[in-house]
This record gives sequence, structure tokens and C-alpha cells, in this order.
Amino acid sequence: MALDHAVLAQTYTITNLNVASGSQISQRAATIIATLKRHHADKPALVILTAKAPVANKLISIVEIAKRELSTCYQYNALSHLTTEITTRPPSAPARQPDDTTATDDPQLSDDEAFESMHAAQTPSTTKRNVSVLTIYLSSISIRDLKLAYGEQIHSTTTSSLPS
Repeated sequence: MALDHAVLAQTYTITNLNVASGSQISQRAATIIATLKRHHADKPALVILTAKAPVANKLISIVEIAKRELSTCYQYNALSHLTTEITTRPPSAPARQPDDTTATDDPQLSDDEAFESMHAAQTPSTTKRNVSVLTIYLSSISIRDLKLAYGEQIHSTTTSSLPS
């Protein structure tokens, strides 16, 4: 169940961050902290972080570092997939061992069979793959639409008194 970000943008100040392999963890965490600590009376802040599967661990690290610095944070996690085309080169043909006979020595091979086509080995092919995408929504207030769609995790640094 995907939410329309345009609907959320009417109520919240949205900051989109895409995490890639070259993203600096400290810079992304600092951006999240600065965005969520700003107090917007009319439009509260909502940070949307997105990462593809190979760098999802970096996204989780960024979120955990940011949550340590925030007094209260509401987190919503969404997992989806994206269909992408990947260009692949076909594997190179294994080197043949020289035989005692050559193609011209075998009378049963026609002229076309004696030579291999190099055209097929040189053309790259494209395949479609589903790549998992992790999206994490962070906010300083509870967001009803996200809570209903993805569930809610609340992080609070205030310590509650436990019964003795």
C-alpha cells in the first residue's frame, strides 16, 4: 500500500533523502536532526529516506544515529520493489583446446558450421529485475495515515519510571 506523497505534502513539510553507496552517514544524519528539530507550527516536518537493497544497511545506520540525537521520533517503515533494467554482458566463451583435427579436416562440417559467429558474443543483453527498496519516514509527531499504512515505531529518550 503506497501513500501519495502529494497528499502528505499538503499537511507536512517533506524532505526527501536518497541514500546511495557514496552517501556520507554523518551528513545525512545531521540533515535529519536539523530538519526534525525545526519547529513548524503550521506544517510539521516529515523526512522520507529511501535506499535500494544493497545500501539498506547504510540507511538503517543513518536513521539509528539520528534517533539517538532526537528526544522523540516517530518511524514508519515501508518495503517495496522497483523494476529496473540491468544491462548484462553474456559470458565469454571458454577457450577451446586445439585438437588434432581442424574444421577443414572434417568433411561433414559445412562452411557455416566451421566458423562461430562473434556477433552474438559482443552484444550486451538487458534483463528486468525487481530491486527491493526500503523507505523510512521520520517525524517528530505521529502521522495517522502512515500509522495506518505501515504501523508506527516510537523512539523516545525520556526515561519512564519503572515500578519497583
